[in-house]
Amino acid sequence: MRTAREIWRDAWNLLWTGDVYGKFLFGTFCLIFVGWLAKIVAVILSLAGYFILKGMFDPQALAAVEEMPWQTFLKDYDPAALKEIVQTLCHYPQLVIMGLLLTIPPLFVIFYFEGFKGWGMHAMGIAGARRGLSVSHALCGWGHGWKMVALILWQQTLVGLKMLLLVVPGVRALFSYALATYLLIDHPDWTSRQCLNESERLMNGHRWRLL
Repeated sequence: MRTAREIWRDAWNLLWTGDVYGKFLFGTFCLIFVGWLAKIVAVILSLAGYFILKGMFDPQALAAVEEMPWQTFLKDYDPAALKEIVQTLCHYPQLVIMGLLLTIPPLFVIFYFEGFKGWGMHAMGIAGARRGLSVSHALCGWGHGWKMVALILWQQTLVGLKMLLLVVPGVRALFSYALATYLLIDHPDWTSRQCLNESERLMNGHRWRLL
């Protein structure tokens, strides 16, 4: 069984074999560009939604938005400021609807492309280890973004719940689920739970090595 030092050395040597490093670097830049593009689209959606909804709401309600002391609450955690914000939202419930309409679509865009980026990065890692890396692996996550998002959310939820019990079970779960994202790429038809269970089985006896 190889030691951690040997694994690091083999990974470094593999990265510099042929043009693997160049392909990995270019693929990473492609994913970074896609991520920034998704954020720009999300901002455009928010601004477009705001200007569309602005003409549909009572000007008095929109004026109340500007008067809400968000900055005071976020800076000083002032309970009085929070109370004023809640009272304003209760008085103008259409503001809550407006906020949801302005935030949910952009968040969906950002979440999907974060899943797309995660899929691409892990796919490049697998392909590089198997000596078959190409730039197309960076973009192979199209259509699978939600699967990656669902897996990561489920994984983080389980780790977080176990962290609330005790730190040790949480850390153990963190290492147990380390292979889940790679398993999803190799088995895109698997559910999140199947990936987590298989990762836990494969990592049994190897958590200390990963640490």
